[in-house]
Amino acid sequence: MQIVDVPLARRLLIPLIAIPIAGVLFHAQLADGLVIRGDGEFQAGKAASAEKFYQRARWFDHDSMVAAERITTLGIMIRDATYIHEAMLVADDELSHQPGDTVVRQNRAILEQKLGQRERAYADWRLVALQTTNPVVVEYAARDAERHHQFDLARRFYQRTLQLSPDRASARTALHRLDERLQ
Repeated sequence: MQIVDVPLARRLLIPLIAIPIAGVLFHAQLADGLVIRGDGEFQAGKAASAEKFYQRARWFDHDSMVAAERITTLGIMIRDATYIHEAMLVADDELSHQPGDTVVRQNRAILEQKLGQRERAYADWRLVALQTTNPVVVEYAARDAERHHQFDLARRFYQRTLQLSPDRASARTALHRLDERLQ
């Protein structure tokens, strides 16, 4: 058995070509790994570091819904204007590509409420209520519709809440109160 001596240039050239190709082929897996690292940083109380990992994940995989969700959640939890602004940009970008992403839309609605953009938040809550199967979110949208004096829509959302979760006493009480008000 003879050992082949591979020239140094070839030994360096192989990883220089293989690593970028692997990055292209496995971009989604790289993004997921970066999100996991970001989650670890966030749990350790390092929000700035977590946000960098989430942003890198979006760089590797621009369609990473998980990274977008984490960035918008970070904007909600960290009450800093920089995080909120960045989260809004990511939410707008994500929803332009994935309009059915209910988690990011819900997060954007919360961010809009924080920024005092109540009409935009209400529009997002209405869409989320139509797309989600989470009764808590649908009930919140019903309450927001009620605050906007759209009682028929609020009634439909309360009814949908009860379809999703028949034992939800708060929605049942609110629907009863609303029916009495409309009579």
